[in-house]
Amino acid sequence: MKRIVLSAIAIVIFSAFVFAAISEVKSNLFQAGSAISLENPEDCTIEFYDVTEPVYGTCQRYNDYELCLNTSGPNTQCSMKHDIINYSCETGQKTITKNNTNCEERKKYTINIDKGASTEKKELDFSEWGACKYEEENGCLIVTCSPHGDGTYKGKFTNCKSGKSCQRFEICDGSIKVLYKNSRNDFVEHDPSFRRPKLQLKEVQK
Repeated sequence: MKRIVLSAIAIVIFSAFVFAAISEVKSNLFQAGSAISLENPEDCTIEFYDVTEPVYGTCQRYNDYELCLNTSGPNTQCSMKHDIINYSCETGQKTITKNNTNCEERKKYTINIDKGASTEKKELDFSEWGACKYEEENGCLIVTCSPHGDGTYKGKFTNCKSGKSCQRFEICDGSIKVLYKNSRNDFVEHDPSFRRPKLQLKEVQK
């Protein structure tokens, strides 16, 4: 006869509760050439939540059975045996705190131009206008922007194909050009078909 007694099946319970949110500002720095840099600030929210995780340890199960030596015939010289078997199992639970960080761009660029003895600082606020992207081209900072409902989709810059209004800033070490396009394929300083309100590159007061 064999009898095995097993422990109860462990159940893992997971729970997540957001209990705090902290806002912070993070700024990503982009360098174009040796004298021009762009700061792209983000608003970040940190969410804290509790997670219940299992704690594992050693459990025991018991195996009771009858052992017969059968020295004088079948089922003779029998005795009861009691084995203890150790195995890994869940012995409890613990609560730990984790966090997620979610960041969103402020839709505002700060552009720094190093003049040697001083730094010229300009701000481009496109939060109410649309979306922009930036890149380096021949040591210059190129910022291309498209307005809402044109070259912008779900708050993200898409493209500046013909028929879409776009504005472009070419910021080099010694010059800043502002260009436009709408019905044409290339950017020019004056495009009569561009009828959107124009973005302004504003001086940041020290």
